[in-house]
Amino acid sequence: MSKTTLLAGATAAAVTTAVMPGLVRILRAHNRVDVPNARSSHVVPTPRGGGVACVAGITAGLIVVRLSRAQVSTKVSVGTAVLTAVGFLDDRFQLPAAQRLGAQAVTGAVVGLACGGCSTPIVGVVLVPAIVNSFNFMDGINGISGGQAAVWSAFAAARLDSIGLFEDAAFAHTMLGASVGFLPWNLPSAKVFLGDVGSYLFGSVIAFATLDCWSKSKFEAILLGVPYSVYLADTGWTILRRLSRGEQLTVAHREHIYQQLVDLPRVEHWHVSVFVSSLSLLSTLAVRKVGLSALIPIIVGYLLTPAGVRHLIRAAANSSRFSG
Repeated sequence: MSKTTLLAGATAAAVTTAVMPGLVRILRAHNRVDVPNARSSHVVPTPRGGGVACVAGITAGLIVVRLSRAQVSTKVSVGTAVLTAVGFLDDRFQLPAAQRLGAQAVTGAVVGLACGGCSTPIVGVVLVPAIVNSFNFMDGINGISGGQAAVWSAFAAARLDSIGLFEDAAFAHTMLGASVGFLPWNLPSAKVFLGDVGSYLFGSVIAFATLDCWSKSKFEAILLGVPYSVYLADTGWTILRRLSRGEQLTVAHREHIYQQLVDLPRVEHWHVSVFVSSLSLLSTLAVRKVGLSALIPIIVGYLLTPAGVRHLIRAAANSSRFSG
């Protein structure tokens, strides 16, 4: 880790933090507010679009990198910019799902083609929508996505630096700064939400940095996915369950594992967010020590957590009635 990347990360955090107060006022003034409904996890109308401050932070951090004459991946820059713009437009105009998915797939293919390699464009068509959409779907409670972004970017920054992929590492460093700058505004109570612009921003950095890494080392790209595995598992398992029941995937719901956990008695948003971030960190540490097989019990345990906790609650209630 160089002084330049440290300065870039610090700049991203500082700019994100500095922009946020004025941005929140603008969002409120223009009624960019997420009003709770039956499928919401929040109960208070909250400004939506805080990811714009993260865009400013990451952009400022990358400018610091360029001013130091270090390189920044053009492919990751363009792909992230395009899909962040899609997220911004979706916040404003509620774009149809087909348009969003099409933009993700096409951008993934084009960036994959630019990265080189026979398989990379095909991987991009699948990988980019999977990561961007899963990040967007999982961004439903206070602190969960800010924490996930911080865990992934901290690992990715260290790993990409260690293998010499400095052009991609610059994005991880600045994303870490932006997520740290955002978290105090979203945890433990939310003053602002990321919005689609923020979830598309963070999801795109993860997706395109991983895609670029895939074109150079498939093993390293898989490693970059490890701290993101909880998000992918939650999204994938939820989609499979809903498809098995013949439900429309575009209809809002509250069936993600993290949503089930929030609905449990005496469980707060930040409890679940810390739990998910901790599992993401644990996954990374376990894979380093044991190998990829260590992911299996962690992911299975996460998916079974709501049922396990509900069983314990029922057992405790039955025990209380019996002793009474």
